Order: sequence, then structure tokens, then C-alpha cells
Amino acid sequence: GALSVQKTSLASLPTVSWSTVTTGVSGAISELDLSGNGSVISLAVRQGSAVKVFTSTTDATPSFNQVLTGSFDLQSAAEGLVLSVCDLATAPKQVRTWLY
Repeated sequence: GALSVQKTSLASLPTVSWSTVTTGVSGAISELDLSGNGSVISLAVRQGSAVKVFTSTTDATPSFNQVLTGSFDLQSAAEGLVLSVCDLATAPKQVRTWLY
């Protein structure tokens, strides 16, 4: 389905108030992964056969957009974002990793 992202501050739990975050994701998604690094949350989604990575949830366009089969995982590291895609359904079976 469509993606809706909201944020809040946990500084005062009795008065939590959510606000909508506008993302560059439009249309239906079938998979999602988030990774945080300090004050920035990165987002990876599957739309159709493409995996798209947004360096920040507020980015208008993805920093990575490629047609890939398999499941994916997004992690934030000191060196940057790490996207791993594992495809065990097709031959040859493979795990591919990008660092950016």
C-alpha cells in the first residue's frame, strides 16, 4: 500500500503529538526498511521490481534506484549507508552489497 510517515518527540510522553513527514515515495510499496544515524532516518522501499533508497526520509528523489530481485536490508554505518540484497530464488544465488 501507500506509505505514510509521521514523527514525534519523546521529550514529554504525556503530550506526544505526531506530525506528517513528506517523503519522495509515491505509489504503492511492498517492502520497507529504515535505518537511523543520529538525527537522520534513511529509508529503503520496494516499488514494483525496483529497490529505492532515500538517504533521508525527507529527500524528494532516491539516491539509489535499481531493479533488483530478492530481499533487502538497509544499515547505517560510519562509512555510509549499506544496502544488501539477497537473491536466493534465481540462479546463481547471490548476495550483493552497496556502500554509499
